[in-house]
Amino acid sequence: MKRNWEQELTRVINAVLLAAFSYSIWLTVLPLIIPPASAIFGGVALMIGIGAALFSADFSNFKAVPAFKPLLVGGLILPFWPIARIFVMPLVNRK
Repeated sequence: MKRNWEQELTRVINAVLLAAFSYSIWLTVLPLIIPPASAIFGGVALMIGIGAALFSADFSNFKAVPAFKPLLVGGLILPFWPIARIFVMPLVNRK
């Protein structure tokens, strides 16, 4: 199986960009709601990282240069994406 390394590198860079965008949103808002030293705060940070890897692999517009709107939507739903993809991906892949 031959891989297109340029496309894979672009996907990884986009995942890092998406994670940074999501961190800037969630880690700015969450300290207003929960204390930063709580385990929930660390869990959200971990879920953002996992969600960025899965989100950029699931959608084709993150394998190229993504637009602002997918970045914004992705940044908002990224902590919930590992769980939500169980329900969303069968609907997206259904033809």
